[in-house]
Amino acid sequence: MTLIRRLVLVLVLLPVVAVASQIPSARAFDGDRPLTRAIVPSVIDAFHCFVTKPTPGTRKFPPEFGLPLIDLETVVVDVPKPRDVCAPAAATLAAIINDEINLDRYVIKAQKGQPKHVKQLGLVFQNVLGSLTIDTTGRELLALPSKTSTVQLQVAPDFQTHQVDRFDCYKAKLSKGTPKLAKTLEVTVADEYTNPPKRFAVKKVTRICVPTNVLGTPPKHTDHLVCYQVKATKGRCADGAPLNAEGGCKKEADCGGVKGATTFCVTQSKPVPTLGVYTSDLIRGLQQDLKKDGDVCLPSTRLP
Repeated sequence: MTLIRRLVLVLVLLPVVAVASQIPSARAFDGDRPLTRAIVPSVIDAFHCFVTKPTPGTRKFPPEFGLPLIDLETVVVDVPKPRDVCAPAAATLAAIINDEINLDRYVIKAQKGQPKHVKQLGLVFQNVLGSLTIDTTGRELLALPSKTSTVQLQVAPDFQTHQVDRFDCYKAKLSKGTPKLAKTLEVTVADEYTNPPKRFAVKKVTRICVPTNVLGTPPKHTDHLVCYQVKATKGRCADGAPLNAEGGCKKEADCGGVKGATTFCVTQSKPVPTLGVYTSDLIRGLQQDLKKDGDVCLPSTRLP
């Protein structure tokens, strides 16, 4: 079935059950201090991505060929396989805006004869974690708005009825000679699959996702996503802890408590896979298992 025919396929489906108001707010910290940097206004969400695998018994993903993209570069790509699913998240002091729209990310490869990626150096971005200067190192993923459900396949979202862009994601790293991320930097994230909220240590920049023109349809906004590798902290201090409230912890004293007398440092649960999640986007509908936490992507403004 061609891409265009898939787009007009109509299914009788149930709505996604995902209510942003039921997801707790989340905060960002540098060590035990809430970040007080000015928030960059954004019309897009943060996203918490989950590494996926096809649900056992489902058909193998048929590759998509010849998808034209226009953003930092103009290129025609093939889409050999899905990579992960990203849920809109309450993160870094911001609530969820588009609670029903996820992102499906696919591996992409430039078609033979297409220009190779030219590294983009010294790109400056501002987000809730501060300013950072980034170099791209290669083209990597395509992120497409999607509908998800644990019940049955949904109709792919109409691009004109929501505010989430399509993104071309490039491998990235901090530019040489620019400030590194603070080793104490942490963020709390809450989303449809992460409730109660989970505390993560921020490790490094992994990629930038640029709003892209797909199949001749331009993006709606100029906001980018800067994605970070994160690692769950062993524990999380209770909201009412006398020290480091909501921050990561290893022992009771990290939260201002006393071992054996208080229980402010709460051990975070290990990830539990979410099985059989239906996803539907511009390319096709799939059923996937969300296996483990991936990166966290924050809305970011590119500065001159």
